[in-house]
Order: sequence, then C-alpha cells, then structure tokens
Amino acid sequence: MKTWPETALPAALLAVAVAIVYWPGFSADWGRDDFNALAFVRLLDSPWPLFVQDHFHAPAAHFRPLGYAAFWLNAALFGAGFTAQAVVEWALHVGVAIALYRLIRVGVPGRGLALLCALSFAVHPGAIGPALWYSDRFGHLATLFALIAVRAAYDHRDAPRARHLAVVLAALLAALLSKELGLVAAAPITLLWWTAIVRARAPLWPALLALWGTVLLYFLWRWAVLGTPASGMTGTRPLAAMLGEGMAIWFANLPGYFGFWPRLDGIERALLSACALLLAVPLARGLRRGSGLRADVLLTGLLLALLPGLIQAPIAVFNAMPLSAQVSAVETAMQSRLYYMSLTGGALLLSVLLGPAWEAAAGRWRRLAAPAAIGLLLALALAARQTAESYRARSLEIGRTARAAVTELARHPLPAHQCRVYFIGVRHAPEWDIFVSMDAIIKALSPDLGKVAHCLVGSDSVTFMHLLPAGVAAAEGTAPYVPARRADGPAPRRQVGNVEMLYLSPPPAFTPEAWRGTLFLANEDGVFRDVSADVLSGRRVLGR
Repeated sequence: MKTWPETALPAALLAVAVAIVYWPGFSADWGRDDFNALAFVRLLDSPWPLFVQDHFHAPAAHFRPLGYAAFWLNAALFGAGFTAQAVVEWALHVGVAIALYRLIRVGVPGRGLALLCALSFAVHPGAIGPALWYSDRFGHLATLFALIAVRAAYDHRDAPRARHLAVVLAALLAALLSKELGLVAAAPITLLWWTAIVRARAPLWPALLALWGTVLLYFLWRWAVLGTPASGMTGTRPLAAMLGEGMAIWFANLPGYFGFWPRLDGIERALLSACALLLAVPLARGLRRGSGLRADVLLTGLLLALLPGLIQAPIAVFNAMPLSAQVSAVETAMQSRLYYMSLTGGALLLSVLLGPAWEAAAGRWRRLAAPAAIGLLLALALAARQTAESYRARSLEIGRTARAAVTELARHPLPAHQCRVYFIGVRHAPEWDIFVSMDAIIKALSPDLGKVAHCLVGSDSVTFMHLLPAGVAAAEGTAPYVPARRADGPAPRRQVGNVEMLYLSPPPAFTPEAWRGTLFLANEDGVFRDVSADVLSGRRVLGR
C-alpha cells in the first residue's frame, strides 16, 4: 500500500500544473445554472433539509444533497464572490487528479509514469472546462469520492481491513449523494472483489454484500425523497428508449471530447500529432508485452471511461452536442462535464497500456517515450490554458448585464412587503438558455440579500422559477403573477427548508392596476434606468 507521504511531491506538482492552466479561471464569472444554485443556497438557512427533501429546481429529477450542501457551505463562508468559489473548484479538480494518481499507482510501480498519466487528465482541456464551471461541482465531488472508493477497494482486496471497507462504503455513499454518476464506482469494485472471491484470494463476501447494501440504501433514500425510483426528467418517454438514444449520442461524441481536436489551434495540433506518433512506439511495445498488463486495473479503467455513458444517457438526450470550434468556451465546458469522469478512466487505461514497456524500456526507448509524453502534456496544457482564457472572457462578457442589473437595483429603495421588480430588454446569452432568470441573478449576486429576498423579480425573458423565503407568498400573495400551468393543472409550490420554489407566469394581459407599485428597469445598451412611470402610464408597452 502506497502511503500519502509518498504522494506529497506528485500532489504538489499536480496542484502547480493545474494552477498554471486554470489561472484565468480565478477571475471568470458565473454561468448557466450557477445563479439558481447560488440564489437557492444563499436563501437557505441550513443544509440539513437537502438530505430529506426534493431540492432540485425540476421536481423529482435529481437527488444530490451533498453537492448542494457543498454549495451551501461555500456561500456561507464566501458569499457571492466568484474568485473564492473558483479556488474551491481548482482545489477539487486537484483533489481528483491526486486521487487518480493514487489509483494509477496500483498498476504502475514507478512514480514518473503515474504522474505523467495523472497529468494527462489534470491538464486536459476537457477536464479543465468543467472545473471552471461552478455548477459541475456535483460531478467533481462524485468523481473524487468514486476514485477514493475504488482505490480503497484495491487496498481491501489485498489486505482486508475494517478501515479499508469503511473508506469504500463511506466514499461510495458520498459519491452517490453528490451525483448519480457515483454509481459507476460500484461496478469496478464489484468486479474486483468478485474475481478475488472466485479465485479464493480473500473472504470478501461480507464486503460485497455491504457494498450493494450501501447502493440499495441510497436508492431507497432517493426514492423516499423524490417519490420515484427513476427521474422526473424522463417525462413520459420510456427509460429504455432514452438510454439507447442517449448512449448513442454520448458515445458518438466521446472521441471529440477525448481528443479535443476541433478546438486545437495549428501549433497544438502539430505538437499533439507528433508526440502521439512518438508515443505510439512504446505503446505498441506495451501491447505486445500483453502478459505484463494488469487486467484488473485495465478493466477498472474501461468501466470508469465507458459506464458514465449509461448513467448520463438521459441527460445526453436533452443536452449534448459534438465538440465544435463554433460554440463558446462556456458552452464547451458545460458539454465537457459529460466526460469528466471518463477522462480519469482514459488516463488509467493509458497508464496500464504504457506500463510494461515503460518499466522495461532502456536507452533509446526511454529517451523516446519521455519527451513524447511531456510534449503531449504540453499540447494539452496549451489547449487547457486557452480554454480557461476563453471561458473567462466569455463569462465576463455575458455577465455584464447581470451585474449592471444588480448594481442598478441596489440604488433603489424597495418596499418591505409586496416587492415587485420587472426588468425590460434583458436578452439572455445562448449559453444561459431558459435556466437563468433575473430573479435568480438578483438573489445570487445582491450584496444585501435581505433587501431583495422577499421580492418577486420578473423580466420579459422566461423565468423558470422564483425563489422566496417560506411564508412570503402565502402572506402577501403573488399577484400579478399566476401559477404556471402544466398538463395536469397549476404547477404546485415546493418548499425546501425555509425556501419556497414557485413556478409562476405573468398575467395574460397587462393592466396598469395589476402592476402598480412595481419597479420597472429597462436595459438600454447595458445600462438600466427606471421606466416605471412610462410603463404604468402606457407610454411604454411591456414586452412579453
């Protein structure tokens, strides 16, 4: 068993390497889903209701209490400051890379190759992109705990100890409570322990039963909270059909996100191609020395690389696209999240395939392989740094309107009751889609949350959901807004802890009487001004 002190130097190198490529991201800005999540946890008094109530903005869709609890803790410690959140995201990504390094060391004796393979994930642009996006903290936590669980499972197989089993079960449950993706970890652990049982290497039956008992506990817990064993996101479509369609999409896009070729510039492509060809020689030697391959680690890598396609298939149906140079870095980061865990599996596979040849290599082969691997990493790092710089520039660009709205609203006195604010002329960036509302923006970024928490904030763009402290809507009503309509009737209100989620629509027709007392702020070339008098007098028509 390799100890943590032996990991200290590689961990420091991983942290520095990630910091270099991630650096522009420390001064980036919030993205899609971020505003809803941040507004929600800023309003929430305590994280404990997250573990017993349906808390996702779409009812009965996801159960991710640990991920939201992490959001809550960050908001409690750092408020709405983006840089502090980015530091946490950087640290989480570094933590995932270190956990991956420790897993790679199971099958790779030398620290040099293990570090290079861990770096291939750590500075991969497809991994740096999601690490820049606050709302993918679910995936980072799930991947971190999954890797810890799998590594501890190897330790328990080789030297069964109660402490090893405790780490496996606790880390697996933490991965599952972070994101459904954590279920991936159960597959390699099951295969690993089952193989050991069949070969009579260890009495692991109790551990295997405890493993699947933990998975069952999670699903029963999730079912009790959501009211469904599946997910409301699938709607009326058969789950089997969505899995098939989603996996086809996910696997079709996999090569693009692994290679990242469409978003590389000429220098990066040339360097990546040359180094890949040079590295193919020792890789081919490793494949020829097939007897030296660690089959258990190879299968673990395959499962980590490919099983996320099954778990994330329903999401891929709704929101997945091939990697393209035509979309922004912000959109690319959001799309890359579907392959974050898979990239750890790819790095693990690379270590297994290179291992035998690397360890046996001498003279010219080692002199060929080492520079090729370093050049490959350099190409990935250059692309990752460009990803971070582009992400920063685009997120700041599309966030200017949001921050201008918050600054302008802070200048106006707001009523303590029946507070209504309506923004005119706000056009959301394509990356935000319908999942960013002015209600969420104001409550996420406002420096004085108490001033705006009770306000219903609308705009002439879609408001997916309003967030209010519990009891405000019942005491004051929601007029002029009316409950949004679903196929089976009005959308119900939902409450999580002290926060109420309301799905509301503006009235079908505008009447000045219904909107009297509302503060109307119009966006004119990025500057907001008060147009309440014009709107309420009819001199300005309210957009819909």
